[in-house]
Amino acid sequence: MIIMPEITAELVERWIKNCVQKLKQDEEYLSTLDHYVGDGDHGQNVIGAFRQLESNWPNEVTSLGSIFNYVGSVLQKETESAAVHLYGEAFLEMSKELHGNDVTIKQFGAGLQTAVVKMKQIGDTKRGDKTLIDVWASVADAVEKQTHPNYLVFEDAAKSALKTSKYLTAQKGEAAKRGNKSIGFLDPGVVSSYYLFQALTNVLTEAEKDSIKN
Repeated sequence: MIIMPEITAELVERWIKNCVQKLKQDEEYLSTLDHYVGDGDHGQNVIGAFRQLESNWPNEVTSLGSIFNYVGSVLQKETESAAVHLYGEAFLEMSKELHGNDVTIKQFGAGLQTAVVKMKQIGDTKRGDKTLIDVWASVADAVEKQTHPNYLVFEDAAKSALKTSKYLTAQKGEAAKRGNKSIGFLDPGVVSSYYLFQALTNVLTEAEKDSIKN
């Protein structure tokens, strides 16, 4: 059984910066997906917003609450992309729930649940609408249900939601205009959300390896 280390402020900062690198690598792919179901700029918008996080990272951001507040504030200002704006709202909600320098996986999951509630309210959407909510809700629920918490749950639950979402009919945004033709296509917000949680698992995997070495 893999026991997840506590999620520290240092690891969260590493996670966000890891997200930037992952999103940079797949910017073209995200925009290509958006050409099928949207207006083709998801990759550009999400990368632009996350690059701002990396280039302007303030030295005083050291606690979990301050990190999530900083990330949320920057992303929330993105008005060209509903998905990026929702990411901002999610991180701002997490800043209210998660404090101090470290939390357990269960506490982190509780923060995700508050983020999901907020995103559902703002986006007027629900799980199954073929939006990024599918991934965030799936991850939050999976963490909550775990008897023996481990960090693999983030990527595993996100990947499961990604695969399921592909065969749903889009209910929101430009993709909804395609009706049944949206079935079989991946929503770019779903994919970028998967990348976020994949990056989190990767960072925590490396942290566990480092702890074993030491």
